[in-house]
Amino acid sequence: IFASLLALCIATASATQDIAIDAFRIDTFPKSEESKLPQASAMAVIGWWTGYSLPGYLAFVNADTIGWNGVYYGMAAVVVVLMVFTLLVGEPVTQREKLQSEAEQRHKEVVGSKLVAWFTVTVVEPFLDFFNRNGVRVAITLLLFVFLFKIGEAFLGRMSIAFYKDIGFS
Repeated sequence: IFASLLALCIATASATQDIAIDAFRIDTFPKSEESKLPQASAMAVIGWWTGYSLPGYLAFVNADTIGWNGVYYGMAAVVVVLMVFTLLVGEPVTQREKLQSEAEQRHKEVVGSKLVAWFTVTVVEPFLDFFNRNGVRVAITLLLFVFLFKIGEAFLGRMSIAFYKDIGFS
């Protein structure tokens, strides 16, 4: 059970990080250049795939010369440097807190509970907005597409280990 809960926590953290990165990109992109947002999204995907595959390649290439301990120390050093850069990036200027508190206050007056108001504003309203904008059929189709795409990606990640072993890496 502990391993299952740990896996759930890691999956939740990963999904939250993906959403936070997308939100950061959208919030920091200037309104005057919104037409270039798809190109910025493509660059983010390229960055994700590079970050996903390049460390594995470098680990396998360097494992024979510096050993696995050296590889892990090197990767840890890279992660620390990237964390420092991440912490140095400023938060985009938005009115998110003001809008969030106003919406929570409206809902709190109706439902009477601050927790229910927060949940409604944070989780329920975005889903309702998504379904209202796209219609139920399109919204469900989009959600299924993303879900099925992510499942394929997860299997691909698992199969890459078998592939590396098949071509001779240990």
